[in-house]
Amino acid sequence: MIRLFFLTFFVIALYLGFSVVNEYDTNIHIELLSYSIDISSFFLLAGAIVAYIIISLLVKILSLILGAPKLIATRIKTAQQKHNINLLLQAYSLALSDNKESAKKITSRIKNELPAEFAMHSHIIFSTTETEPEQQAYHLKHLLDFNEYKVFAAKTLAQYFFKYQYYQQALEYLKQIPNLKSDIDAQITLIEVYSKLQNWEECENSINNLQSLNAGSLKQISPEKIANVYFMAAKDVLESGNDNKAIHYLQQSLIHKADFLNAIELLCALNLNAGKGKLNKLFIENAFAISPSFELCELYARSTKLDAKNLYQELASLVNTRTHIGIFMAFAAYLGLDDEIKILKTSIDQ
Repeated sequence: MIRLFFLTFFVIALYLGFSVVNEYDTNIHIELLSYSIDISSFFLLAGAIVAYIIISLLVKILSLILGAPKLIATRIKTAQQKHNINLLLQAYSLALSDNKESAKKITSRIKNELPAEFAMHSHIIFSTTETEPEQQAYHLKHLLDFNEYKVFAAKTLAQYFFKYQYYQQALEYLKQIPNLKSDIDAQITLIEVYSKLQNWEECENSINNLQSLNAGSLKQISPEKIANVYFMAAKDVLESGNDNKAIHYLQQSLIHKADFLNAIELLCALNLNAGKGKLNKLFIENAFAISPSFELCELYARSTKLDAKNLYQELASLVNTRTHIGIFMAFAAYLGLDDEIKILKTSIDQ
């Protein structure tokens, strides 16, 4: 539009110039290299303008001709990049639909032709489609350089090294996770790693930290697993002669699984050795109320100074004897309570 305006203005000005040239124009005398030229100032100006326009057009045409190969190459490259990006999206779609082999083939074909800002995406796809663990880890390590994928890469690498029993390397990658203390999945993996490294203090810190995140965070790892971690910690520190720390870990184990028989047996043995057998009563009663067993009956008998009759009645008051009649028949026989055996047999016949 602007070009059209200037062209119209130039034509009108040229027309008006020709109309008044005879009345107002002045002649200009030019001598150059033995040549003498007489020309009106208007025609000189008009010629200069026309020459400028022609030269400008020629320069533009020439630049278009010379720049055409580069322009065509740029257009082709842009079209190819768009095509590669569409193929990358297709590879993502195939990877998400679990067609990993096809996704891997497409990504392998275009990975060297992707723009620099899309290079990370090839590593993302390879990290989920590679069947060789070493290759998967190779691509995951590249993703650690990108903040938006650092958590995913660090978690996956930690799980990879944990799976292959490289626990120290797994710990190093876990520590690279931003906001590690608030990441529930990372904390669960951290508990497992510390337990394998037998770093029990850090393991307990991770359990406490996981519990403090929210009410349901600790439920994402089974109580049996937590109880077993504390039980292993107790056995380990017990070997180094730290009975008090072992008792602490066993008590923590029973908090998470009150009927964990192995932990109860070990805790009762430690308390008996320390002359604190009375402390066992509560742990055994809690466990027996949840999951009655003859082993708990025996532990209870060894941990208290009650006579046989009161001993039997204490445990019988915690559960329904008819529901667990086999256990109480065996316990009555163990204590020599023939009258209780007769009562139990009568309840069976009723």
